[in-house]
Amino acid sequence: MSEQAVTARLKEATDNVLSAAPELMADKYKFDPFISVEDAETTKHATITPSKYTKTIRGVSVDVYDVLQAWGVSNPALQHLIKKALQCGQRGHKDSAQDLQDIIDSAIRAKELG
Repeated sequence: MSEQAVTARLKEATDNVLSAAPELMADKYKFDPFISVEDAETTKHATITPSKYTKTIRGVSVDVYDVLQAWGVSNPALQHLIKKALQCGQRGHKDSAQDLQDIIDSAIRAKELG
């Protein structure tokens, strides 16, 4: 696949993620998570320090690192790409165009790393 094709597919995927994000945060999707009696007795829930990377999804506070771990993303370039894509142009010091270029660069590097 050419670099131009990769860039086009990555932009399309990024646009899809960004367009879906407001729906994921809507109140109608939030619920109290189910915790079994056994889990409640044995599981200690660590609290996540609120930051610009912390979001409440379905009543559970998560950050990008929880997402990466849940999906088993171990490639560091992909981890970087996902973190950028989740807050493309919203971090304050780079605009969307620069973040998208960083995402593309990370995708190319991820492919190199395998």
